[in-house]
Parts: sequence; structure tokens; C-alpha cells
Amino acid sequence: MEIQIKRVRKVSGFKSRWAIISCLVIGLVSMGVVPIGRYSCPLAAEEPYLIGVEDELFISVWDNTQLTRSVVVRPDGKISYPLLGDIQAAGLTPEKMAESIQQQLGLFINQPAVTVTVTNINSFKVYVFGEVQRPGMVTLKRRTTILQLLSLIGGVLETADLTRASLIRNGRSVELNFYQLLKEGDLSQNIELKADDTIFIPDNFSSRITIVGEVKSPKVIPFRKELTIMDAIVEAGGFTDFAKMDRIKIARRFSQAQAAATRAGIAKPQIIEVDFKALLKKAKSELNIPLMPGDTIFVPQSLL
Repeated sequence: MEIQIKRVRKVSGFKSRWAIISCLVIGLVSMGVVPIGRYSCPLAAEEPYLIGVEDELFISVWDNTQLTRSVVVRPDGKISYPLLGDIQAAGLTPEKMAESIQQQLGLFINQPAVTVTVTNINSFKVYVFGEVQRPGMVTLKRRTTILQLLSLIGGVLETADLTRASLIRNGRSVELNFYQLLKEGDLSQNIELKADDTIFIPDNFSSRITIVGEVKSPKVIPFRKELTIMDAIVEAGGFTDFAKMDRIKIARRFSQAQAAATRAGIAKPQIIEVDFKALLKKAKSELNIPLMPGDTIFVPQSLL
């Protein structure tokens, strides 16, 4: 992407081009996100681009080839330039930098006309850690939203705990609900990223559902909203011929707050008994118990 701003006249069509790019969502991750057409674009109003470290600049001085050159912003935020030495670049808009260079060159050259162009953006970096396909540092070239970033890195893994995912900006957590964004299609959560943002998506190990005993395929499955005991039994392949279906037990652990409320600060798991035969015969929805994160389901063996 190339950003060009001249001292006298700004490039026409720049804002409209940014608006079009900003409202595009690139390949929404296939996690149940509803079509974007139902929502308005949540991007913030346009802000002027600020030059950053490692950005590549092209400085043009009209009718002066010796002072026209390409430079890279150093780690200290400065560049070296003929006649002027080290000058500040990071934190300035291309327009402001052009004005600064022009003013200083005016001491040596009669009425210089300076243009600063950002030819390659390398300072817009964000960091993604945890349960994603390709974690690490990502260098962005344009305004980018959460969904666009997740599309670039291949999406999140099945082991991701979206309810505990977070976005860190300037050392503080940004109020954002990844579950609503990726599972419920709430694009009001699809905020625009800023340089040095960090996204952390933890695994769902502590919230997984464990199914053991007389089921055909004992397993551990990721927790999700509205998951019931019937859903879990189906995912485990159903019962074996020796299952005691009327004595299924769910071991539900207490939350940290509930455990702290006890005298010793430790609470034994709550045991919930389920009569699956009654659930199947009477089709009583109240018997199809919603599961909670960390539940363990035990299907005992019938002695007969």
C-alpha cells in the first residue's frame, strides 16, 4: 500500500478508498459467523497515518535528484538525510514530515517543494498467541479488523476457549467478546486493530466435558453453550449394551468463588443423577440437563 501526501495538495480520493477497504471482511472464518450484510461496518473514523519504525519512505524534492531518495526509519524513529543529518520521522504524518523537511531545507535551497511517500508499511505489527492456526507476530499493511486478522492466520482451533480470549492494548484489556463475534455473529465486536495490539486465545482444557464409563467412545469434548447431556452422549457414540441408563451421574465442580465460600476454601464436586431412560420415554426437556464447563459424565455398568 502506498500513502502519498503533498505539501500543497492532498491526494484526492484517499478517504473514500480507505473507507472501501476498511469495510471489507476478508474470508470470514468458518465458525458460524452470519453474513456481514446484516450489519453495519464497525470501524472507527479514519485517523491520519503516523509513520513508524521500519517504514520505508520515499522523499522527493522537486527538481533535485540529489536530495530525492528512499529511506528506512531506524529503530530510534529517525532517518539520516543530506544537509539535515538525523531528523525525526516516527510519530509524524507524511504531510507533517514533508513540512518539517521543507522548512529546514529552506535554509540551503530556494523554495524547495517536498513530498513524503510511505512506500511500504512495516511498523503496523500485532501479536497473536494461543489456540490459533499460525500464532506469532503479524505485520499488517492496512486497517484490519479482528475477523480479517483471524482469516489471515487461518482461524482459531477447536481447542480455543473463546469465552476467555482477550485483546491487550497499551497494557490494558479491551472490552471484547470473542464468543459473540465468532459464534453468534455479533459484528459489533469486530473492532479495528491498532499497532502493537496483542490477542491471546487460551485453550479450553479446564472447561472441557469428560464422558467416561459405558459409552461406545469415551472422550473429552469442548464445552459450548447450550450443550446438554443428550448431546454429549450422542457425541460419545451412545451407550454400550451394559450401560445403566437410569443412574448416570454428572460430577460438577464448584467455581473458585463457591469454593472460597466454604470453611476450608475447598468444595467437593456436586453430583447430579440423571435418569436417561425417563428422558427418552417421556421426552421431558427438564431431564436433558444443560452441561457446565468442566462437567464429568459417568455412565455406570448394569450388574444385570
